[in-house]
Amino acid sequence: TMFASTGFWIKSFAPALIASRKWVCVPTEEHIITFVLNGGTSNPINPIEVFEGDTIDEGSIPTNPTYTGHTFEGWSTSESTKNIVDLNTKIFDKDTTLFAWWSEDDVEITFNGNGGYFDNTSSKTSVNLTFKYGHTPTAPIPVRNPNDEYSYKFLGWDKPISEATTKEVYTAQWKEIKNVFHVTF
Repeated sequence: TMFASTGFWIKSFAPALIASRKWVCVPTEEHIITFVLNGGTSNPINPIEVFEGDTIDEGSIPTNPTYTGHTFEGWSTSESTKNIVDLNTKIFDKDTTLFAWWSEDDVEITFNGNGGYFDNTSSKTSVNLTFKYGHTPTAPIPVRNPNDEYSYKFLGWDKPISEATTKEVYTAQWKEIKNVFHVTF
């Protein structure tokens, strides 16, 4: 906001002191601020005009966008490097493109041994692992001790392992193999 010779504030002009020591109004340059959502969605964000050396008006700051499986961290001046700016205090001196910066949410995946285990002590019969949203989990392989009647072969999981998008439980599937004992006299 700048002072005009009539004594009221005019947003589109900046004061300049000239040799006669009088205030005159000098137009300031406007800059365009563009927002790139990087996969997110939002109410339409139109480019915002900001005057040289000014911040974005509070009412013009866009609402935070959303992106399933991600957390919005802020607006970055770089698409490839996290350089978050505070839109309430950032002074703009040129046209600027701001990029939505996201972090992937964590998703908990449980692998149930279904009689098998995941350690050497037979005590860990299921494991809870955390994976980033959208990544395909790497499944541990359980083992199952034989009993007097059967040995067990791990066949896989009860459903195909897919990208981690929600909390999921995978249950081990086993084939029972009848123990056969050969007695020789």
